[in-house]
Amino acid sequence: MRIIGALVFVAAIVAGSAALASAQELYCITPDDILPTGHLQFELGLDYGTDRSNDIETTAWGVPMSIQYGLTDIVNLDIDWTAYNWENTDDPATQGATTETNASGIGDVYAGARVKLPTASFNSSFGGYLVLPVGGDFGSDELGYAADLAWGRETENGWYWYGQFGVEGVQPEGANDHEWTLSHSLNLDIPSGESMCWTATLDGSTPLDPDGQTAWALLVGPTWSFGPDPAVDFSISGGHGLNEVGGDWLISALLIVRTG
Repeated sequence: MRIIGALVFVAAIVAGSAALASAQELYCITPDDILPTGHLQFELGLDYGTDRSNDIETTAWGVPMSIQYGLTDIVNLDIDWTAYNWENTDDPATQGATTETNASGIGDVYAGARVKLPTASFNSSFGGYLVLPVGGDFGSDELGYAADLAWGRETENGWYWYGQFGVEGVQPEGANDHEWTLSHSLNLDIPSGESMCWTATLDGSTPLDPDGQTAWALLVGPTWSFGPDPAVDFSISGGHGLNEVGGDWLISALLIVRTG
C-alpha cells in the first residue's frame, strides 16, 4: 500500500484511531497513477504527530518506505513497510504521579501489486497485499492481508479529490479479525514556478465500525520537483487535527525518486 505521505498513520497512533497505515496524502502528486513498464519508484518519509486528550499526551514518529516497479503499463509490484516507529505516552496517575510509556520498532511488511482500472472519467486502481508479521509492537502476530480500492479526480482549476476504501486483517486459528477503513482527501494545488507547487489538503479517515469516528486534519505544504531522469519530488507538509480523534500537530516530509 503506497505511502505518499503517512500523516494519517501518525494521527492513528497519537489519536488511537483504526486508520490504515496506508492512508495517503497528495502533495501535487496523483497517488493512484500507475508506473509505466520498467519504471522504478522509491519513497522515503518522515512523519511526526502529537496528541493531548484527557490529560494523556502522546508523541509519535514514523519512517515509512515504499518501492514500486512497473511490471506492465497497468500492473505495479509494490512493497511497503515502516522502517522505524517510536511512540511516547505520558499518563498522569493519581496523586500527581506520571506514568510514561515508550515503544519503538519496525512495522509489518506489505508485499503485493496494484492494478490500474479501466475508468475513463477519473483515475482508479486496486491493490492487494500480503502482510508479513515482522512489526512486533507496531504490527500483528499473524500472517495477514490487505486490499484497497483507490480513486481520484482532478479538476481544471487545480482541485484534486482522492478516496480510498480498504480492508486489512489477520486470520489466527479459529477467528477472523478484519479492519475496514474509508479514507478521503480534498486537495487544492497552487503552482508556484516551474518546479514548485503548494498543496492545501483536507484529509479524513473513518474506521467502519459501530464506534468509529472520522479523524479530520488540515495540512499545507510545498512540493519541489526535479528531473527528468531520475525524477525527484520532495514534499514537506504540516497541519493540525480538526477534531479529537484527528490528533494535534502533524508534520511530514516525503522524498520520491523515479527512474526508467
